[in-house]
Amino acid sequence: MDVAKSDWKFVKVKPDPNFDPDKNKRVVDEVIRETEALSRKKNREFDANVKERSEALAKYFEYGQMKDGGSLAQYFGKKYYDHLRGQKTREETMSKDGLTVVDSKGKVLRKPYEVK
Repeated sequence: MDVAKSDWKFVKVKPDPNFDPDKNKRVVDEVIRETEALSRKKNREFDANVKERSEALAKYFEYGQMKDGGSLAQYFGKKYYDHLRGQKTREETMSKDGLTVVDSKGKVLRKPYEVK
């Protein structure tokens, strides 16, 4: 193995006697498997969310073709419309520190360390 002279200070002269390359490979392989499984799970969840939103919009457009439809919020109702827009996710993201206060419309009412 080639190690640059400038990096010699980081290389141990006596390697760890308990180091097992086979165990190291097993651990790395296990972490890769877990990461790939988590990635697949997140992709499935994302696809399910996209599917729900696209089906909801398709129903709205079908409804709009049959009748003079109002806005999306009127059609779905505020609660489901906010759900489709990801309002709760946005509010949670904005207030992860637990100190930022956000109203139902997404307007920031108070930020951390801001005294009113």
